[in-house]
Amino acid sequence: MGPVLTANITVYPIWYGKWVKAQKRIIREFINSISAVNSKPPSVSGWWKTVQRYTDQTGANISNNVHIGAEKNDGFYSNGKSLTRLSIQSVIKSAITSTTRYTLPYAWVGNSGKLCPGTCAYPFSVPDYMSGFKAAKSPNNDVGVDGMISVIAHEIAELTTNPLVNAWYAGQDPSFPVEIADLCEGIYGSGGGGSYTGQMLNGEDGATYNMNGTRRKYLVQWVWNHVVNYCTGPNALDHVLIDAATVIYSLKEKKFSICLPNALLPVNRGMCLNDQDLRTEQLISPTRSYPRREQIALIRVRTHTAGLQLNFKFPSFIIQPCPGSKKFPFFLISFA
Repeated sequence: MGPVLTANITVYPIWYGKWVKAQKRIIREFINSISAVNSKPPSVSGWWKTVQRYTDQTGANISNNVHIGAEKNDGFYSNGKSLTRLSIQSVIKSAITSTTRYTLPYAWVGNSGKLCPGTCAYPFSVPDYMSGFKAAKSPNNDVGVDGMISVIAHEIAELTTNPLVNAWYAGQDPSFPVEIADLCEGIYGSGGGGSYTGQMLNGEDGATYNMNGTRRKYLVQWVWNHVVNYCTGPNALDHVLIDAATVIYSLKEKKFSICLPNALLPVNRGMCLNDQDLRTEQLISPTRSYPRREQIALIRVRTHTAGLQLNFKFPSFIIQPCPGSKKFPFFLISFA
């Protein structure tokens, strides 16, 4: 197991060619949204929590601190308009002022609307062979840059989890790794797979997105979650990560009743789900250390009817007798 990026992560953009200010703002705000704490759910920072689950050989998690560093502009195409890997590295080398020698992970992302719109900007642009499909409206009114956002997210997720191509990847050949975003390419919501993107969200203006940034909406592909062994994202409808809830456990009947705060669950909002709706799949004691070195209790339950799986993740919990319970003894487990 090789290293992952556990220290503060700085993204240094190099704007190669002609970029207007509005396009730069869309990309900057997306990167700054990764570490934002007050974004409306489902959020970019919620998407990053899956990436944070990955650790290095010491058990240290990937950093939650991702921010924009110094920017460079190369508006005159210093290495021409047709680039090779060597010429890309030359552009990067020219932008670096440090004299210290080190390995620098990088990603080169082109304008999706110009280079490969039917593939790289999908679903905001539809390939010719899908003549019966209508392109979705992009959330920031720029098909090329909105398409780039998911590619940028893809690359940042993989650069942090597999920076030296010896950490998190699938397959036997590290020179051609299948990384955590490769496994979920093209999946943006619940039910996604094959040629179906999955269930996404529609804004009031008709734009398609699946997560919120600090000020904008974005469409970002899901990534592989090695804890549950499938692709996950913050807009999932078949499983929800809840940060706060109340769990009542009956000692006599050995059953759970779970009360959820408003707007945290797409179904049964603000309701208490009782034993007739839920069955306990797994109860894991708080033994594992997570990104902020907090102890986590994970309770997984599944509904009988809709097949809705909930993953409750809590940084702390207390157990105390439940007041007013006369029928049989309860313990109230409050998570915050």
